[in-house]
Amino acid sequence: MSHSLTEKSSRRSVIAALSTAALTGGVAHPVVSLGKPQVKAKTVKVIPSLVSLQDGSVSAKANEIIETLGYFNPGDGGRACYEIVNSLDGEFGESITGNLYAKLLSTEYVNYKMFGAQGDGVSDDGEAILKAHSYANKKKIPVVNPSGEFWIKKTKRIPIQTNTFWGNTIFHIDESFNLPREPHFEILPDEEGKAIVLDQKTKASLVEKLKPGTKFIPELEAYRNCLVVVSDEEDRIGRRYGPDYNPRGWAREEFFYVEEHGRIIGDIAWTFQNYTHLMAYPCGYGYLTLEGGTFLMSGDNPGVLGGPYHQNGILIRRSRTIIRNQWVGLEPGRADISLTPRSGFYTFSHVYDILLENVRLIPWEKIRKEPEKTLKAGTYGIGGARVLCGTFRNLTAEGSPIHWGVFGTNLFKNFRIENCRLNRVDVHFHGWNITIKDSEIGQKGLTLTGGGELIIENTRVFNNVFLNFRSDYGAKWDGPIRILNSRVIAQGRGNVSLMTMTPGDFDYKYPVVFGKQILVQDFIFVSEEKWNESTYSLIRFPKFSVAKEGGRLVFPSRIEFTNIQVDGRERGVSLFELPDVSSFDLREKKGGLLYGRFQPNSSWKFSNVQLDSDSLGLSLDRTQEFADDKALFPAITFTDCQGVSVDLGNSMASVDLRNSTVNAFSTGDNFQGKILFDNCSILIGADSSKQPVGFTIRTKKGVSFSNCEINFAGEGSPSLKLLDRIEFIKINGPLEFNHTNTQLGPNILKALADAGIQLNSDFVRRLKSHHELEPI
Repeated sequence: MSHSLTEKSSRRSVIAALSTAALTGGVAHPVVSLGKPQVKAKTVKVIPSLVSLQDGSVSAKANEIIETLGYFNPGDGGRACYEIVNSLDGEFGESITGNLYAKLLSTEYVNYKMFGAQGDGVSDDGEAILKAHSYANKKKIPVVNPSGEFWIKKTKRIPIQTNTFWGNTIFHIDESFNLPREPHFEILPDEEGKAIVLDQKTKASLVEKLKPGTKFIPELEAYRNCLVVVSDEEDRIGRRYGPDYNPRGWAREEFFYVEEHGRIIGDIAWTFQNYTHLMAYPCGYGYLTLEGGTFLMSGDNPGVLGGPYHQNGILIRRSRTIIRNQWVGLEPGRADISLTPRSGFYTFSHVYDILLENVRLIPWEKIRKEPEKTLKAGTYGIGGARVLCGTFRNLTAEGSPIHWGVFGTNLFKNFRIENCRLNRVDVHFHGWNITIKDSEIGQKGLTLTGGGELIIENTRVFNNVFLNFRSDYGAKWDGPIRILNSRVIAQGRGNVSLMTMTPGDFDYKYPVVFGKQILVQDFIFVSEEKWNESTYSLIRFPKFSVAKEGGRLVFPSRIEFTNIQVDGRERGVSLFELPDVSSFDLREKKGGLLYGRFQPNSSWKFSNVQLDSDSLGLSLDRTQEFADDKALFPAITFTDCQGVSVDLGNSMASVDLRNSTVNAFSTGDNFQGKILFDNCSILIGADSSKQPVGFTIRTKKGVSFSNCEINFAGEGSPSLKLLDRIEFIKINGPLEFNHTNTQLGPNILKALADAGIQLNSDFVRRLKSHHELEPI
């Protein structure tokens, strides 16, 4: 039976008629083309499946409209509408009997069953999935496949250019077919990148603007809505030091997004003298969303030990891409037995403004018990390069000690991690503007290099180092560092540090900067009492201030640590050691003795820091003359700190200690500067091989004590011989430096009384008020 629609049939009535056909099982129903206001009606012939056309069990003739109830069988999910034609003329369709073709008619969206995906665990469904996305890309319609299980084997580079909803779909990835540089899925831009060619005058004008601080580049206004990448292959930077030594390094390179009138997004870090490559990558309009899906990996990546990196997941080359609500793991009962590294299930390349959120994935195994099965290179779950404005939110990727870090990146700028639980975050070369908030970083730690603003907030790191700046790239961070409300959870007996900045003595081909500012507030070292013998420190710096090849190291102009505590053991933390301050570079800040007055160029403040009484807290010295007035001349302030122990060596500094207890304080013979003790307790420790002892202050001027108390540490009445450890005061004898209301503590007064020693009035007067210019 057939029916006819009038020429005035509405879109809604047509859709209703087709829906009724599906529900009633009628054999023929009308359909119209909806692209024109006046159309000629055609009838729809409903048949069991597309295969029934191909095997000849259902006949068809040219110009018929066919609706199938499935691809292989009715109800298998492959239902679709086709027009029977003599030629496809570049459209998608299937060959059927009689030299005819079934051309797929346009629809609002497609799924994989419509293109022959079987989901039987035997066939390579990747071929049908590729056809589905190719069709969707051409018609600019979404792929909506909310359920089903599919097996992907040899098929690679499935192109995605439209919104895709996978919902509860499960993909079984047979990794035995993985290849280098061949992902299974590839999210593609609408337009590929293209070279920018400028005349010599415009090029010269552009090069002048390729420097820090530039916000507008009118020469690139024509490339708005593009990610621009500029590089100079003739100017190499970022040489890698160590086992993976790279003698050439990276080309000097920058990338930024061009807005209206040449406004750029993305800081320029380097100053260019020329460039050899200038590319524009169009960012398209609107966002592409890839949502849902579970990926079960077989774990048997091919190749021999030490082979090239293989790809196994999704390569993202389209800007403004959102990926969310996915789960990545191994097939039940399978293990990661790969001998070759993976470049990242998610790999991002040359993109702007991307979001990856609500994803569970795994890091891959590297360090196995059997040495012959340990991978030669790092293997990653997330990777990529040249990413601007990337946000990673609510990701979970944890593993055991045999797993490598899940994150491995280069050239990531404006990089945000929020509410994540990751076994490692690693930026090798040139990370810029990084924010990590409300997250947990596992045993593989947090390792960075680069610059811009680094903000870490409300984050826990399960490692013996909270923040490690990579030595192989110079341990540099050229920008401010701010760490708030965070903690490091020690994982063993070894030494523990909040930060390590320990480059090799090497020429990295760029300045090594230890942060322009370092500000840490409300930080906790979490330990166990059994690790009480380990040394915990705030920062580990190198033992040199100028590299033999690479020049002077750049030191921060401001360091502040506020509310630093240790939880779980008795001992606190030491601060840091600088064995040679003579050649650090403070860039534009001058310091030293100016007109006979000390001028600092670096400010250090330590407030309410739980210090380690068993170790030297802060140690400075120099091995040669200061290089110039931009060497390191710090102003150091301790406030509300207990157990301060300082050795200033032969540095030049001003030190201000307020409301603190001081266990030891010394200077070298050539120290210069000013020292103030205000409302402090000067404690003389008992004999101990661990505790630093003594107050050997060699300078003769510029030292003041105001409202301070000198006392024995501990209870009881120690021997008066301990007073010999304080050289500036002798009972009823000489008193050096400036004093206002200096007091002797009750333990000392009791010991004097027990020894029958009475303080004379002149000595008491000098304790009350004494100037360094008066006779001692």
